Formats: sequence, structure tokens, C-alpha cells
Amino acid sequence: MGPRKAHHVALFPGGYLRFDDLDFGPQAAALRLTLEFIPAETPPPPGATLELRLDHPKGPLLASVNLSTPPDEQGLLTVTTTPIEALHTLYFLAVGPIEITPPPIVCRLFSFRFAELA
Repeated sequence: MGPRKAHHVALFPGGYLRFDDLDFGPQAAALRLTLEFIPAETPPPPGATLELRLDHPKGPLLASVNLSTPPDEQGLLTVTTTPIEALHTLYFLAVGPIEITPPPIVCRLFSFRFAELA
């Protein structure tokens, strides 16, 4: 792992990242979301997903990423969101088995970006 990818977030089951005041614009539109992951030492646990939710960890589901789907050769996975508009708080919520001790890392997220669908 080079210095460019030295800083990332390891998410455990039930953990989340929160981003406040993201402006998705005045027109409701589905977006393409590209996520960049750091390769894990071990595969994600069975059924592990990364959910994108609006305004609360249990808020409306924008997208769900099945983490058993391998990223491409650059470590990228791309999904399409449900339509979204206006100003929101965005949650990236790690979902995975919590009965395993110690809990496994669901994913190591390095970056994300939204783009309009072509």
C-alpha cells in the first residue's frame, strides 16, 4: 500500500461514516456512486454490505453495496442510487455479522464520488 492509500476508514458491523450538509441539487436524480476500497487482508464476512442512507443510520436507503462483489483492478465498485435531491446528511453504514468475536472488518473505504448518470 503506497502513501496515497495510507489513510482510510475501517468499518466494523454497525459502524458508520456521517457527512453533513451534502447538496444534491434542486432536481431529483439518480446518481452513479463510485467507491474506492483498500484491499483487505481477509475477505469481508458473508452477507457484508455497505448501505448509503439519508439523514439517519436507519433513514431511507439510497444504495446498497454487496461487498462480496470484488472491486475492479483499481479497487473501485460502482452502484446507482435511488433519486435524491436537496440538502441531506449521508450515512455510509457497515452491515455484517455482529455475533462473531472479535467483529470482522466489513470494509476499508478510501474514497467515494458521485456523478450524474449519462
